[in-house]
Amino acid sequence: MEIAAAARGSIYITAEELEHDVEFTAVDELYRGVGTATQRDMCGLAYRANKEEPIGAAIAYEDLWVSISAYLENRCEPAPAPDTP
Repeated sequence: MEIAAAARGSIYITAEELEHDVEFTAVDELYRGVGTATQRDMCGLAYRANKEEPIGAAIAYEDLWVSISAYLENRCEPAPAPDTP
């Protein structure tokens, strides 16, 4: 989350509910109530060679509207640290 905050700012963290619900559990409950599903994963971190501090993250989203089969959204959003070349 620190990388996402540095890359996108505190408004992004709040709007995407990254501080309290990284996996979209609460949102998924709402989706499932109408026959759909959604999830979000912090699917990867990038590191500089031989360093332990991450310099970037990938946040994966998957939404599936079962009742409206024409709508399918999958995306992976990179969040590089601001000082990453």
